[in-house]
Amino acid sequence: MAIGKKSPWVEIGFITAVMLFLATSIYFRNWTGFAVGLFSFTPLVLFYLHYQWKVFIPVSLLLAVGFFLVLGKHEAVFLISTYILSSIIIGEMIRRRIAIERVVLAGIIPPLISGAGMWFFQAFKNHVDPVSSFYSLIQQNLKGTIQYYEKIGIDKETIEFLNSSLNDLTTVIFYLFPGMYLIALIFTIFLNYLLVRFILIKLETPALHFSPLTSWFAPDHCVWGLIFSCALLILPFPIGKIIGGNLFLLFMLLYFFQGLALVADFFKKKEVRHFWQAFSYFLLLIWPLLSAVVALFGLFDLWIDFRKIRQVEG
Repeated sequence: MAIGKKSPWVEIGFITAVMLFLATSIYFRNWTGFAVGLFSFTPLVLFYLHYQWKVFIPVSLLLAVGFFLVLGKHEAVFLISTYILSSIIIGEMIRRRIAIERVVLAGIIPPLISGAGMWFFQAFKNHVDPVSSFYSLIQQNLKGTIQYYEKIGIDKETIEFLNSSLNDLTTVIFYLFPGMYLIALIFTIFLNYLLVRFILIKLETPALHFSPLTSWFAPDHCVWGLIFSCALLILPFPIGKIIGGNLFLLFMLLYFFQGLALVADFFKKKEVRHFWQAFSYFLLLIWPLLSAVVALFGLFDLWIDFRKIRQVEG
């Protein structure tokens, strides 16, 4: 499937983007590397859609081998393999016009497996307990965050409260990390899907049709999963609270996406300018309270049906 006009400059651009994105995400262990690595799936998905298997697989293998020879680290193989496999899955499902929720769920499988595999591999390699070392890693990161807050001038009362609650915060994050990790992966694939979708629509790519995201809603029966997670939270058993807490985070994320569809539908009907739309979405990502409100609207949409979608379908 060709994307746009066939031009050698476009082809060179695809290959260059892939190499630069992946190289930056590996070499820079800071916010720059994180931000670039976050969107590294996008050029690979476009690369796959443009070239298909015959070119994508050989070039990807050469990239993986090249990075391993240059860096000499097993992490490079895990990282490159994850990007390659997820990009193939996402690209192929987009080509087959599969629904967005299925694309996202399938796309998180490779990074989920490789992330866990890489952690246990490192623990085995260094002869340490993976569970206790992970707990210590969380605590070290929290200490670093508190020290950063001190540098930027956060009031002493807040710093003292955080220091006194360090063990409790570490325990909470440790037990809720599975849900938090899944949320991070889902958001990563979701953002890359949106970016790929935007580029393909702008290029007016033939043979591809995307359904409008403004009409998306979660299946009605998912509310029972949310109710079940809340029931687990009130049980007097620690394991029940841990499972319930992780499930609650995931189901609220589901309704947050439904709330985002409501927001997008509102912007579309009111013809809000793209700048203000982007600014609003940015606030949603950085302001937890606003994100919670959007998730609640997504949940209430199950009964209120703000967009009147179910009436139309009925």
